Amino acid sequence: MIAELKERLDRLSKLDAQELKEVLPLIVNETRHSGIKEAMIEVPDLPARIMRRLVEIDAAKFASEAPEVVNCFADFLWEAAGIVAERTGRLKLLERFNEVNVSLEADDSPFACHFRINEGELSGGSGLWRLKDQDFKYFGSTSVLMRLLTGDLDMQRALFTELNFEGHPSWLLKLGPAMVIVIPSILRGY
Repeated sequence: MIAELKERLDRLSKLDAQELKEVLPLIVNETRHSGIKEAMIEVPDLPARIMRRLVEIDAAKFASEAPEVVNCFADFLWEAAGIVAERTGRLKLLERFNEVNVSLEADDSPFACHFRINEGELSGGSGLWRLKDQDFKYFGSTSVLMRLLTGDLDMQRALFTELNFEGHPSWLLKLGPAMVIVIPSILRGY
């Protein structure tokens, strides 16, 4: 199974949007079937590779045309991130957070996801936190949000121009290390 997954990923950069709509659910299902822990050991940058490809082919258009595929991927993304975070111990850098609930919402597509950092653990999924449960929200284009998660976004340049937020400004400073260093390194697999 892992060999087939690696083969599909090698072809990922050559797929157009229509092919990706068909292949992405297969990649997610095969990864879950073979075991996400094992897959994340063998292909630790799997979430980042998929997001980068989505950005290349126009993530907003893809998310608008295949919202169910993007939601499935968002659930997988945070499940995989939690496994990598546990394996690498990267979230120890963020143990100072008792609990923080963050939403990410695209303003050009239905893409939305959320995550929680709680006592050194990372979890999340598709959709947004309910307003009363949400501590902070980032919003911007689908591409900007995906580049934020993979660490391919220059936060200083993007903040307030491409990337906006909702929540107390102190969270922006507290979440800075998480959004610039820790979460991108987890999604890249190291």
